[in-house]
Amino acid sequence: MLDIHRAQAILESPNHIQVKLDGENVWIDRVDAASNTVQVHPEKAANEKSSVTVAVDRLQEIK
Repeated sequence: MLDIHRAQAILESPNHIQVKLDGENVWIDRVDAASNTVQVHPEKAANEKSSVTVAVDRLQEIK
């Protein structure tokens, strides 16, 4: 489970950091600290059209 600060760090990282939402690999597109949410889209998607906004604690960093 991620917190908002870690989600922001992942978004800003030059490295690929694996993150999952409900078992699916996703990219973090935006972080909203005020609402404690993130916008993500599936890694397999070519663009952000399939993005969704979810609570940050639904994300899991895979190490």
